[in-house]
Amino acid sequence: MTKFIIGTLIVLVLWYFFSTRSKARSYLANAFLEEAEPWLNKEDIKPLSVRYEIYKEPQLAKNEGATALVGSGTKTDGSKVGFIVEVVPGAGVVEGVYLEPYIIASQHVSASRLARMRGVSLIDIMQEMAHQHRIKHSVNN
Repeated sequence: MTKFIIGTLIVLVLWYFFSTRSKARSYLANAFLEEAEPWLNKEDIKPLSVRYEIYKEPQLAKNEGATALVGSGTKTDGSKVGFIVEVVPGAGVVEGVYLEPYIIASQHVSASRLARMRGVSLIDIMQEMAHQHRIKHSVNN
């Protein structure tokens, strides 16, 4: 019986830890998306359509104090777009670019590894990846 109680307590403590951590990460992600919302609206990207990942590591940002937000979404005309923006809390988007083709945005994990290895910003690596993709598939630059 004692083992059951100890096991239950351990499970409850782990659940509380991971639940609190998940809520904190979700709040942080939503805060950065809110900061990016004016840019999304200006670019005619529907904020509710956006799927994104956030990279808070300073070495991945081009601009000091910025957090990179890589995502894709749907414009009001129905076209899909990929993008990467750098967001500074309180200042909003300080730099943002489209990723053509939009599917390049889904390669953010490998792009972040490459950016760390090369010591360059995530925005630069993702633009390079998009450029290389267009060359490889003979799409106009």
